[in-house]
Amino acid sequence: MEPTERQDGQSPTRAWPVQLLRTGLLLVIVAILLFGALFWTMHLLMRRPLAEVEHPETGYVFPDPQDIESVRLRFPGGEGIERVRDCEVPKSSWSKIISCLTPSQLDPRPAKWDKIGVMTIRTHTGQKLRVGLFHIDEPVGAFNVDADSGKRHYYRGGNSEQLRKAMTAAYAESKKSLGTADSVR
Repeated sequence: MEPTERQDGQSPTRAWPVQLLRTGLLLVIVAILLFGALFWTMHLLMRRPLAEVEHPETGYVFPDPQDIESVRLRFPGGEGIERVRDCEVPKSSWSKIISCLTPSQLDPRPAKWDKIGVMTIRTHTGQKLRVGLFHIDEPVGAFNVDADSGKRHYYRGGNSEQLRKAMTAAYAESKKSLGTADSVR
């Protein structure tokens, strides 16, 4: 029995290797795409910890303390989630808190971090900066800055543990200077 001719002019015995080649090529392309997607996902998820600031030229430059009018700090404290420490930071603590955030570098791909507080800085020129403070289990800390322009930028810098201690000390100093006990808001 002779193989019948197909409409495309190829015999059935010659068509199956072509189909097999096409299928194999398609499988190779799909495998390459899947491997690339897996590699990219792993790259994003497995970022190496930042041991030190590598690009300080991209970091955030805080206003000089003499240009600052006020600094307000709000962070959880005490027992229970409902307790929030909220204080006007004394001038004597401004440099210490800012030094716990510097040097820094821009982080174009921030991770999900645990927020430990918010610091609001007002300058004599009327600029208002809202700084989100984060704790991460790495040598270099993290924060974000919302300026009056409405843009939020994320940075890596300073040290989370030193920042937490400086915030607690600033709060205690604030309450001591006002002669008040812990305020709960």
